[in-house]
Amino acid sequence: MSIDKSTQIEKDLGVTGEEAEELIHEFSKSFNVDISNFMFSKYFNDEPHLLFNGMDKKPLTVGHLEKAIAIGKLNDTVINS
Repeated sequence: MSIDKSTQIEKDLGVTGEEAEELIHEFSKSFNVDISNFMFSKYFNDEPHLLFNGMDKKPLTVGHLEKAIAIGKLNDTVINS
């Protein structure tokens, strides 16, 4: 699998639930990105084995994370800009 800016963290890479929270927290520490206004529940399901597959979740991509590094924060404004 090739990873590029459009690769979705949950859908394409299968990162969800506690692993997603851990990933975003480590991302925040490693790249000094403020995640205080990032709403995990908008972008990630709780766990993959639950009934609902989260079709209503918004995609979070590698490109969004790159943008967050450049701006220094990850939130809806950064993701939607």
